[in-house]
Amino acid sequence: GFPGSSVNDSLMELVLFVSALRRASAQSVTVILPYYGYARQDRRMTQAAIAAADVAQILTGAGISRLLVMDLHSPQIQGFFPTSVLVEHLSAVSLAASYFAEQGLHDAVVVSPDAGGVARAKEFRATLQSVGRSLGSIAQQSSDQGLAMFFKQRSGASKIERMDLAGSVRDQDVILVDDILDTAGTLCAAAAECKSHGARRVFAFCTHGLLSGEAPRRLAEACAAGHFEYIVVADTVPQQPWAEWCAACGDLPAPRLKILSVAALLAEVVKRLGCNQRLDLRFASRL
Repeated sequence: GFPGSSVNDSLMELVLFVSALRRASAQSVTVILPYYGYARQDRRMTQAAIAAADVAQILTGAGISRLLVMDLHSPQIQGFFPTSVLVEHLSAVSLAASYFAEQGLHDAVVVSPDAGGVARAKEFRATLQSVGRSLGSIAQQSSDQGLAMFFKQRSGASKIERMDLAGSVRDQDVILVDDILDTAGTLCAAAAECKSHGARRVFAFCTHGLLSGEAPRRLAEACAAGHFEYIVVADTVPQQPWAEWCAACGDLPAPRLKILSVAALLAEVVKRLGCNQRLDLRFASRL
């Protein structure tokens, strides 16, 4: 889709594209879907629909053969697809970790804003340390160093009542790692807590920069308060024009937002699949 386009419109367009290809006798259809819409509705809550499963059913019914997705909110979403549809779960974590490894961070610690993202934070830390050692910028750390996490208590949807930090960030550079940057409430609260616990500098990486609602204003306020150095997102979701981004920040300076391209990663994956080569995602840190 395009900046500001509806997820529903994009999904419908995709279904019609797949249908047209199937009606044109295509032998197989591979869909590259960097951001999987409705991914956060992956379990039953009261009488609500499991929308992530419904999207999988729609795509399967349309006739896709293979799906390439990036940093699913929950990896278990792959199980919503039948065995006839091959799902390749890619990640921008290695690209981002390689980027930060080259920034000369001081005693970096990777922090997960919630308990559900610990596995992602561990993967980020492992790549950060591996690339950092090869560059000579990061020293060897033991398994319990360089990692921290927050425990969140919510009072409602996108409303945080309390956040407790597990781990030490004092006098260290912090990298907050998450999959989706939506309203930025969690990320800004986590950054403020890290600074209050003595963090030297705070950076953030989120794969999918949705930046909806009050997100630009919240990030601008957090940067103005010195809670963030800058935020890094992948280009899995089209971003709004710079003029609109500045306007959404109001009278505050727009926060520094760096966008990492996943084009080389997707191109390499497509090439390997087309040549029937083994898909080892460790190559992503070398792109």
